[in-house]
Amino acid sequence: MDSTTSGALGIIGFLISAAGAIYAAINHKRVRCRCCGKDMDVSVDIDSTQEEKKKEKEAEVAEEDEEDDAPPRRSQVAPE
Repeated sequence: MDSTTSGALGIIGFLISAAGAIYAAINHKRVRCRCCGKDMDVSVDIDSTQEEKKKEKEAEVAEEDEEDDAPPRRSQVAPE
């Protein structure tokens, strides 16, 4: 392995380690600040949103099921 390759691998390893440390430092943190008589509250949460999308989809399906049990609206009734 030449010096260029080993240098590039070292830089990549350092960047991955730094990104992991930054992620661990700021994930799930709440920052509160009181400045000039105003309160500011900021939450930092870096997570996958797959669970939220799954919950939203389940809620939509539940709503559709409830609508199926409801009597039909006039606009949905076929004319005779």
